[in-house]
Amino acid sequence: MFENKDEFVKQSNNLARHLYDQSIHPHVSNGEFYVIYIDGCIINDETIDAVMLLKTEAKDNFLTVSYENGEYSIKSQLGLSTKHLDKGCIIFNTQSDNGYLISIVETSTIRQDGRYWSNNFLYIKEKITDFQHTEHIADFCSIVVRQISKGNPEKSLDLAKASRKIIQILQNEGREVNTNELISSLAIDEEVASMLLSYKREYEKRSGEMPETFKIAQNAAKRKAITKANILKIGSDFELKVLNSSAIIEQGYDDEKKQNFFKLYYR
Repeated sequence: MFENKDEFVKQSNNLARHLYDQSIHPHVSNGEFYVIYIDGCIINDETIDAVMLLKTEAKDNFLTVSYENGEYSIKSQLGLSTKHLDKGCIIFNTQSDNGYLISIVETSTIRQDGRYWSNNFLYIKEKITDFQHTEHIADFCSIVVRQISKGNPEKSLDLAKASRKIIQILQNEGREVNTNELISSLAIDEEVASMLLSYKREYEKRSGEMPETFKIAQNAAKRKAITKANILKIGSDFELKVLNSSAIIEQGYDDEKKQNFFKLYYR
């Protein structure tokens, strides 16, 4: 299609047939399919063409206002909302040797329709960059902290302090970090260190190997749960936010009052 624009209509028909053939999931909704050729996109300072594919499964009502002969008129029409696209993508005419660069929108889930748009129709693979590495490793750390704390509440305080250290590291945009060293920051004792190795093996079996090193993308880390892993829930009445990984905090149990307590030291 990029090499010969004269084939645009023919290839658009082929795409429509391919989409129909892949829409075999019982929950796939009917809709309309659009193929749009776009000239002059700028990607990484390179001017290239692109093809936009849209599958709409619902239309929105919108109002049009017109002025004619000194009077305004308002009409209701059905159309597509750019805020509620069901499925779409832009295929950029670059990196063709690796299958083209693509940006995708898909609002459905695996349970809803099998994500047939990305998995079957487009058959795409996520482009892994430092942004994704930062997201995935931040997710991994937050999940590990949550699960270990749930099963070992006596370790929650030390894990919250260790999480603060990771949060501080992930705020350094562009800094290259060693993945194992970063994760090892959570190893507050030998038992947790062993758990981390087990969690990491399970994660890599499920999601692929983690990179040996990666450069931090701060914006990716900001949106992740690890940024709240330094917040320690104390019973049902309090939350303690640890801002310094070296803060001196003691915890214990008062036999007289029969309650747990925390003692904070500060200047």
